[in-house]
Amino acid sequence: MKKTLFNLFIIAGLIFFKSQIGFAAASEPPYYAEIMNSMRNLEYSGFPALIKPEVSLSLNFKERTWTVHNIHKFGEDGLLMLEGGRYGLCSELAAYVYTKLKTILNGPYIVNYVMVKEPGFFMVDESAHMILSLFKQDTMEAFYIDPSFHKYGRRADFEGYLFLDAQPRLSFIENKITDISFKVDQAMPIFLKNDIVISFSVASVDGLFDSDNFLLTLTRTVKNAKVGQDIMVVGKYRGKFQAWDEHALVGALLQPEEIRAIYNKLLFFVEQVDPSINYKI
Repeated sequence: MKKTLFNLFIIAGLIFFKSQIGFAAASEPPYYAEIMNSMRNLEYSGFPALIKPEVSLSLNFKERTWTVHNIHKFGEDGLLMLEGGRYGLCSELAAYVYTKLKTILNGPYIVNYVMVKEPGFFMVDESAHMILSLFKQDTMEAFYIDPSFHKYGRRADFEGYLFLDAQPRLSFIENKITDISFKVDQAMPIFLKNDIVISFSVASVDGLFDSDNFLLTLTRTVKNAKVGQDIMVVGKYRGKFQAWDEHALVGALLQPEEIRAIYNKLLFFVEQVDPSINYKI
């Protein structure tokens, strides 16, 4: 009887010990401190890149697309460079952390880029968000890293995310492509602050998209909102030049010098399409 009780205590102790090990393993993904530190200073913002002098815009009215040129920058070593060493769009931030992982990880890991729909800001049609997946081959565990929101954990930690496709590399990184293109009326998120994202888009006018009908638009979207609000518009509306903004909303998100810089940049973009326009503030 005593031997049986002793064996039961041993078994119970082993079960408890294993459960504690399992709990500890589940509570912290591998290299947690190192990976979190690699993205600690990163900030989701395409604003610093967008206002650079070498960045330009072209509109293809026939194909109904628009392209921002020289938005991505690569160093002499071929690696993607973040503005100020910390600012970038989601794919740029993911690529930055991807490179950092090569010096952090030691073991049988597979890292992939994963396209997702993020529940707070990137769940609407035609919008997508880039994160990383980390697969540990020896334990068959999967982990996920979202550099834009400084998140790292298991699938359960990414509640609400809709996982789309995974890929081992990004074509614009592999081919050193500096431009990015979108369909007309499709937005490019360029600034994330607290619970608000600002997107930049080239919009049509009642379906018309030509040299007399195009609007460069900054749109403010609050987290979990399905519809955003235009806060700055510059362009041509049925042949007439248009420029306006929501002062209070813009002022709550950007500093005066930032407002002046982005407004003048939008004017520069419009002048590239119609050189007769020459406004500055």
